[in-house]
Amino acid sequence: MSPGVSDMLQPWLGSAALREHVHEYKPPAAARSSDGQPATGTLPVSMHLAEGTLKNLALISMVFLAGVCPLLLTGCVNTKRGDTVYRVNASSFENEKIIRRKLWHVGKAVEDVRLRYGLEDITVKVRIAELGGLGQAQPAFSGLADVSGARIVLSERLFTEEHPEIDMIITGLLAHELMHALQYARMTKGDLAMLGRRYQLMMRNPDGPQREWVRAFERFTDMATIKFGYGEELTHQKRASEANLAANDPSQVWDFYLTEPEIREFMADPDLLDREIEAAVDVLALSSFRRMLEITLEFDDDGDFIPLRRR
Repeated sequence: MSPGVSDMLQPWLGSAALREHVHEYKPPAAARSSDGQPATGTLPVSMHLAEGTLKNLALISMVFLAGVCPLLLTGCVNTKRGDTVYRVNASSFENEKIIRRKLWHVGKAVEDVRLRYGLEDITVKVRIAELGGLGQAQPAFSGLADVSGARIVLSERLFTEEHPEIDMIITGLLAHELMHALQYARMTKGDLAMLGRRYQLMMRNPDGPQREWVRAFERFTDMATIKFGYGEELTHQKRASEANLAANDPSQVWDFYLTEPEIREFMADPDLLDREIEAAVDVLALSSFRRMLEITLEFDDDGDFIPLRRR
């Protein structure tokens, strides 16, 4: 601590002397009542001491703010479009240590998928926590309900259990979840509202009329993932997801997603894949989805990538 700061804080550092000064202080006779107690409305400490205390408090506040304000202005607190933020909410300290040692697998997969999908201008927030499935994605909003990114939750079991093909599984999982991020970024506000409403109704009544729509949406997402070149990774993810769901609750192994044989069939027959995508788009009736698959990666004259949402 520099001498200047030490001098400023000395009245507070010498707390024992300060307490002694307060205890020894006695109000003047004019401020005493007939029984020797301080008169009503008078302060039990001197105005001089109170004034000094306020000055010291102001100085301490200035020193504190001088140290904290720069921290608040750094990226440790704020994020911008294009950032990837990781958060671990493990069920135990031991699991947290295991997960943090394997986070680099997630970072590598996120950046690979980001580039291929053209998601360089959105914020991706990845959280690892307890989860029934292996992963899920939701849109993140800013301003007037503008989609600024995606919030992705990955199951901690993916990291705490042994998976020999963990890179392939994580890449396949993130290819599916970030395909949702691409969908959210390109959907209109009305389409997003309809998507949320249909999912809400389906969760209330899994066998109700919204089931086929949600099934088409998830299968379309898988097919779009294959079309972008992640078919092989998706087979590893499906294998791990089906094993995870079957082990926890066999009744939850729904047919909302493509199976491994279906994925391999689509990989071997691109024309069949295109026909099934068209059929899913017809069911979904979302114009933004039809255009999504018509756009390929583009670069400007300097060789810089052009994000999909800026074209």
